[in-house]
Amino acid sequence: MANLKASKKDIRKTRKRNALNSYQRARLRTLAKKVRHFTEDGMHSEAVQSLAEYHSYLDKAGRRHLIHPGQASRHKSRMTLLVNRTFGQEPIDTTAEAAVSEPVETETTAVESAEQPESTES
Repeated sequence: MANLKASKKDIRKTRKRNALNSYQRARLRTLAKKVRHFTEDGMHSEAVQSLAEYHSYLDKAGRRHLIHPGQASRHKSRMTLLVNRTFGQEPIDTTAEAAVSEPVETETTAVESAEQPESTES
């Protein structure tokens, strides 16, 4: 047990913060379960609605450092992918590998063809 007045106050503050953080983390887990439940059962509108609520709560948790902001972003991304894949809405692949693997064909314009010297063979 703490002897100093400041130490006793620190213990009170820690207990109070711990109780609040525990509630908020439990709320995050509950919202995630809700989204997964709706996607597994095929309830599209409910899944999208609960996903929006989950995103909002994750943003707040990241801002308040309840969880790391990067972790909040990762959870949002993965849950969105789960919902999109379940309901057939494949996201566009924007990775560098996709851009490299599919070469883009360009048409030559009139300006480009005019710049190339014509070969005169006689």
